[in-house]
Amino acid sequence: MMNGAGMGIGGFWVVIVFLVVVVVGVVAVVVMRGDRGRGTVVTKEPTVHEGTARDVIEMRYARGEITAAEMRSMLDDLDHRR
Repeated sequence: MMNGAGMGIGGFWVVIVFLVVVVVGVVAVVVMRGDRGRGTVVTKEPTVHEGTARDVIEMRYARGEITAAEMRSMLDDLDHRR
């Protein structure tokens, strides 16, 4: 019989391992959440384009963000503003 020893020494280690796993899990969740838990809002900074307006338009066309017609229209607008 166990003489009132409960789970015995083996059960003690199971409880210790369980507690360690729970603590590690809680720490991992807190670290992965980052600042979101403090109510702060994380926003992406706007992209800064270097170069002239013409360079930016040409890069947008090269990346496929605008069509050739849109690019020509934008470049014409720039030329007529001067």
